[in-house]
Amino acid sequence: MKTKLLFILLVFASLKLASQSTKTRIYLDKDNNLIPMVEYVQKCNSFLYKCSQKENDSLLINTAFLQFQFGKLSIKENSQLRKYLAKKMNNKNLLNAAIIINHKKELLGFHKIPVNDTLTHGRFPTTEEQFNLRNLNIDNYKKKCSALMSSNNAITLNTYIKNSEYTFNNKSYNWYKVNMLASIFKNKSGVLILKPDGEYFLNQGFMLNDYAKTLLSNYDWKQHINHYKNALSNYLKKRTSFYKFERKRQSSVIFINKKDFRNKNQISQLKESLRSQGKGNIVIRDRSEMNSYRNEMVAKISNYCYSKSY
Repeated sequence: MKTKLLFILLVFASLKLASQSTKTRIYLDKDNNLIPMVEYVQKCNSFLYKCSQKENDSLLINTAFLQFQFGKLSIKENSQLRKYLAKKMNNKNLLNAAIIINHKKELLGFHKIPVNDTLTHGRFPTTEEQFNLRNLNIDNYKKKCSALMSSNNAITLNTYIKNSEYTFNNKSYNWYKVNMLASIFKNKSGVLILKPDGEYFLNQGFMLNDYAKTLLSNYDWKQHINHYKNALSNYLKKRTSFYKFERKRQSSVIFINKKDFRNKNQISQLKESLRSQGKGNIVIRDRSEMNSYRNEMVAKISNYCYSKSY
């Protein structure tokens, strides 16, 4: 039976590859302009870009778009946007303050999350209960975020274009439907840090709290912009400037029925065996702790004020 299944999978993969080989490959930049394949590959190798592939009946469409951008609105654009937001939120302070806009292309209710979702790194939520718990954790964390950013004299707004059955009742923050931002975010989610003079930083990649704190603590962005221009023109692979961050080594969590082990030595032997198989740092937990561990992970995901995961 296994052999037959493997044969079917191989045939299916071969047919898919054959169908793709007959399709025309095109390469696009962030504005959907055609670019050479060499340029596309260079951009995909740069930390500033993210690349994706879509296909239709005749084309394989490869797109490279910028995850990070520095720019500046014109005096008129800056004024119009601020007046619009001040009226929308009934807050005149938005006319002159630094603004952080946490923008979502679409707010998803639990039943609208795709099966292969990347909403929470493909791991959570798997049930509506976890989905609501996750949003509750975000709601609670927003209190800290608001205090964190207001200490840097910045006003935070949470905006969206489309609501798809998102009904969670947030207590610490509100979502505002704002269509005027579509041209800035290019129909994608992201975070915009806007200085009073119209200079901005657009983040449509992984957003750390430190990015916002660094840019808001000092309005002189010349050094950061120069690093950005250098990375852009040279397709730098390694992160520079404040883009650099250390990834903590993750532990592999293994769940077992501890009652099946007679003593701690047996558990230690299991750890060593798993490490010898290249599992890295191992944490052993009892199966009874699985639900509490999932809740911990949900909370950790929430611990970024402007993460794309929500």
